[in-house]
Amino acid sequence: MKIRLDETQRVQFDLGDVQLPEIPVFGIDRQMYAEPGLPAHIHEGLMEIHFIKQGEQVFHVDGRDYPIRGGEMFVTWPDEVHSSGGQPHSRCLIYWTQFRLPRGRASLFGLTAAHAQPLLRELRNLPRRHFAASESIATLFEEMFTIRQNAQHPSQTIEIASRFVQWLLEVVRCAQIRQQGRMSPDITAVVRRIERDPSANPTLRELADSIHLSLSRFKAKFKRQTGLPPREFLLRCKIDRARRWLRDTEMSITMIAYRLGFSSSQNFATTFKRYVSLPPREFRAGKPPKVQEWKLP
Repeated sequence: MKIRLDETQRVQFDLGDVQLPEIPVFGIDRQMYAEPGLPAHIHEGLMEIHFIKQGEQVFHVDGRDYPIRGGEMFVTWPDEVHSSGGQPHSRCLIYWTQFRLPRGRASLFGLTAAHAQPLLRELRNLPRRHFAASESIATLFEEMFTIRQNAQHPSQTIEIASRFVQWLLEVVRCAQIRQQGRMSPDITAVVRRIERDPSANPTLRELADSIHLSLSRFKAKFKRQTGLPPREFLLRCKIDRARRWLRDTEMSITMIAYRLGFSSSQNFATTFKRYVSLPPREFRAGKPPKVQEWKLP
């Protein structure tokens, strides 16, 4: 089974029509370009769980920014105010769902109250809201999504319900695992090298050679541990450095483009807007980032 998505698309499903009111909505959001960030909002009575499959996203909750990278999850609790903290909605691929936590000793997906309570208790008491995901998180979600896409699936409701229970159990397990450092010493060294001076423009071959890995093994290991392909990580670091130079120096946009290794100032401006949602000139002028305009439910 394969998920069907256009290149840039947000697809979501309401499961009320298949008798699963516990999941008002779940979906996949693929963003190839930065978009206006999310305004502060809440979801009444709903827990919201995000899994960043690729890319990077910022969530702002309780006065704190949480940068979430590929391979990580983020949870907001029912009625909790959250936003993107003035940051644009970045390039990324997100799997997300809203989940209605039943009150009292309620049943769940056909489970009796006695059988549902241990899972609900664990969900209400997750030890952290930001944690690394397992491979099963992506696999189970993709299976649910594909089953829902196939409207003629004969046992759609029970198939989705059973996978969603497994998915929630896996969310609990991932949140409870003692979080060790995700990056090995060699990948940490590469990350620090890139972050220290992205304008050095190292090639992927040079980075791989510096830690004695083949190019293919380096790219796979880097993405597995950081959540981003090395080329994407380097580009994001260049954009972060450009933001700093635009804000703190009088260096021309053309010079910034040249120092960061872009082929032209136009290419730099196009790439910058793709990640920041503003052209470099507007960013330097202090124009505030846009937020999405939508009515809260």
